[in-house]
Amino acid sequence: MNTPAHHNQDLPTWLRWLSSLLGIGLIVGSLAMLYCPPGKVSRELDGKGTVIKVLFESTDVTTPFLSIFLAGVALVVFGLNGIRFAKITAAGVSAEAPDATAAASNYYNAPSEDRPQTEVNVEEKESPDPTDVPAGYLEAADGGKYAVFKLNEVPSSVIADALASWPKDDSKPEDLSGFEFATRKTGKGNHPWTLKFKGKKAVIVSYGGFAKAGPTVSHTE
Repeated sequence: MNTPAHHNQDLPTWLRWLSSLLGIGLIVGSLAMLYCPPGKVSRELDGKGTVIKVLFESTDVTTPFLSIFLAGVALVVFGLNGIRFAKITAAGVSAEAPDATAAASNYYNAPSEDRPQTEVNVEEKESPDPTDVPAGYLEAADGGKYAVFKLNEVPSSVIADALASWPKDDSKPEDLSGFEFATRKTGKGNHPWTLKFKGKKAVIVSYGGFAKAGPTVSHTE
């Protein structure tokens, strides 16, 4: 597995350049359209079909200009920062790239009563290793150091294990768009994974190794 030059950089260099250049192209194109808007020509004829007047009318390009300009700015910003698009919306030109490390830090620094947790115990299975390097690190109040992961860095089996034993008193996420962050304690060991979705309790996925059988769910409020 290759290690990128910077843990917070998700996009490879060539995609960053492509995103930035495409964004600049959209910005330039939108400005050109604003200052040289397309027009339409209409002719006024007399009763004999002779042209007596030619009218040139400029087209209102305010709405398409704003859409294209903002799309270009978004591409440039995300390209320069090297942040992968987490969500793209065709209508309205939106993009999201949540800061997993900041979200995790806010969660771990909050009072314990403000961060309810649900623990999912998966037996007869070792804790999977991450699929990529962490997005960052943090130190929790318990003195432990945790690695913070984005969605693409979390093994799919961890997410599947959490959803398979999701507590019945809390609705499952409809999709993965609400994923905020995942954390795992650093160092060697069969450490559990903690997954956090927006509006949901944090789910701690613990792995028991190969000594027991059957998944169970317990709550730690």
